[in-house]
Formats: sequence, structure tokens, C-alpha cells
Amino acid sequence: MDYLDLPINKSQQYAKIIEDTEEIIQNFRDISELMVKRLEKTENSMFTLGKKVIHERGEFLDPSVNIGNDRINLF
Repeated sequence: MDYLDLPINKSQQYAKIIEDTEEIIQNFRDISELMVKRLEKTENSMFTLGKKVIHERGEFLDPSVNIGNDRINLF
């Protein structure tokens, strides 16, 4: 955003500012979406790792116990 090179016309200045603001908002949305996807991926990875650790430790010796997609919120 270089406002020093903006045209003298006020309506053109406003249009440029609005255009730049819309670009900033879109960039923010894109970044937010990427962050949410990363968090979801991390959450799923940690859940899968937790399931593996539990089963490797043999804490669920009863084969009828299926932790499947049951999630426990520890917070």
C-alpha cells in the first residue's frame, strides 16, 4: 500500500483504500483458514498418537473396548 502515489482525486483515493482494505481482509481470512486446518490436523495427529500409545502400553487389554472416535476433552 503506497498512498503517496495515490491520485489527487478523492474518490479514486477512497476506491484505492477500499480495494487495499478488501485485500487485507481476504488475506486475513486465508491465513485464518490455514491456521484452523493446521490445528485440526495437529489435533487429529495427537489423538491418533494417543490411541497408539494406549494400545502399545496394553492399558486396554479387553478387546471389546474400542476407543474408536470417542474423544475425551482433557481441558
